[in-house]
Amino acid sequence: SCRARARLWCKSRLASIRVVSELKSLGRYEIKGVLGQGAMGLVYDGHDPKLNRRVAIKTILTGKLSADAARMATVRFEREVRAVARLNHGNVVQVYDFGTEGELAYIVMEFIQGRELKDYLDTKERFDLKTIVRIMTELLEALHFAHEAGIIHRDVKPANVMIDAGGHAKLTDFGVA
Repeated sequence: SCRARARLWCKSRLASIRVVSELKSLGRYEIKGVLGQGAMGLVYDGHDPKLNRRVAIKTILTGKLSADAARMATVRFEREVRAVARLNHGNVVQVYDFGTEGELAYIVMEFIQGRELKDYLDTKERFDLKTIVRIMTELLEALHFAHEAGIIHRDVKPANVMIDAGGHAKLTDFGVA
């Protein structure tokens, strides 16, 4: 039945996530812990020992996908890296590297000390008008900069906006750019 297949898929996915969550490294990057879970994989708190900096590592588990879906996921990751690598703007999360290891594709990016805008909205935290205008201005400047470079984000939503420790907006996840 559909319900039984769905349960089996969920169990398989959870088992895969458990294995992936126990990673100690990806490429040259050390894994310090799990920051969160995205639609297709985990996001790790990492360290780049070569440059001695903290990074975020976004992964997608390609081994559980069909060959075509895995290829498409890898293409999307490469597209995100190439698109964002062209952008050097204070309100766009910087992407540093891309790689594959075994059944994982990964993007290494700037670690943002902060929270998703979605978290603020989910907890019904309020911003004053001045802060709202500043955040919107920063997002619009980031989008304008991307558009000037020929990149359309296509997935702007609160979960793809980080608010850093200084209260500034950073646009993330150009995977569908």
